[in-house]
Amino acid sequence: MHENQGVAVIFYAFYTQDGAGDAGLTVTVDVYEVIRDGTATLIVDDGATTEIGGGLYRYLLAAASVDAAAEYVAIFHTADTDTDQKDLPAMWVIDRAGTEKLDSEIATILADTNELQTDWVNGGRLDLILDSISATTGAGASANTFTVQDGSGNPLPNAHVWATTDLAGTTTVASALSNALGRVTFYLDAGVTYYIWKQKEGYDFTNPDTEVAV
Repeated sequence: MHENQGVAVIFYAFYTQDGAGDAGLTVTVDVYEVIRDGTATLIVDDGATTEIGGGLYRYLLAAASVDAAAEYVAIFHTADTDTDQKDLPAMWVIDRAGTEKLDSEIATILADTNELQTDWVNGGRLDLILDSISATTGAGASANTFTVQDGSGNPLPNAHVWATTDLAGTTTVASALSNALGRVTFYLDAGVTYYIWKQKEGYDFTNPDTEVAV
């Protein structure tokens, strides 16, 4: 099993007698800290275990003792002569699976996610950039800004606005979605008459507006 440094770990051992759980034993435990080069240090000597029941015993190694990237090997021992096996091993592997890096990496991911969520909300950094991109189009030299409003005179964002050079609306020269302020900017040819069309689901517009580019 894997865990990180500074976290308490629990070792378990299951004793049997003739294949059935062996309860009521006196069980002690030795715990070794084994680093990568194989150096072993006895950090618990004859520690007292707790009987869970039905032949299951446990030992809690305090967080302060889990202080290295190492294997922590527990050897449970009983002097009982009737149990099937007197010595039972259990092991925890600390900081060897890369899980020690997850907390900081997850925190970084969450911070990035929160930043993106803030950027994408209406009026956020990325939203404003997209508004700017989506609300500006056309191949002319003169910038002309048009505002879309609802029936109460409020700015209407995300309305489809396009400009044509003919009253029939067949030749489109610029098209965009209105930004958060209800505005689009078309680059048109000054002095030329254009027809401005607006559309958004749930709204009725009188189309087209006739405008002379400035």
